[in-house]
Amino acid sequence: MGALDSGGTLAVPPDSSVSDRESKSRGGSRSANATKIVPDLQFLHRIDPMGQGNSVYNRFAHILCELPPESPDEIGFFLLQGDLYAMELSPTMSILRDIGCRYVVFPNDWQNAGADGFSLIKIVADNKFWIYQRQ
Repeated sequence: MGALDSGGTLAVPPDSSVSDRESKSRGGSRSANATKIVPDLQFLHRIDPMGQGNSVYNRFAHILCELPPESPDEIGFFLLQGDLYAMELSPTMSILRDIGCRYVVFPNDWQNAGADGFSLIKIVADNKFWIYQRQ
């Protein structure tokens, strides 16, 4: 899962390989789930205002985005190894809407997209990208 905000932050599925051509088609946008030499604390503190995941995300890291198993309004950070963590967040979280996230990217079809307020705008089947826009 991924998200694209009005500032150009795009998160792509962790199991996808993004070619140079695909990266250029995204306009070279920053990626929320990628390798971060320096964490984007401004973004992370907005989605985690209490700083509960600070010890997990305040580091050089490879970041995976995943859907939360429980409530769509909860966010979680889980250290998988010293330089790898998973960030669980739902594209329907109100904070993502509030900060301007308008797009999400999944590695397959999102069955509940319409019910969750998103519509499919593009499929890049070779890279397993299903891109949805908030309605």
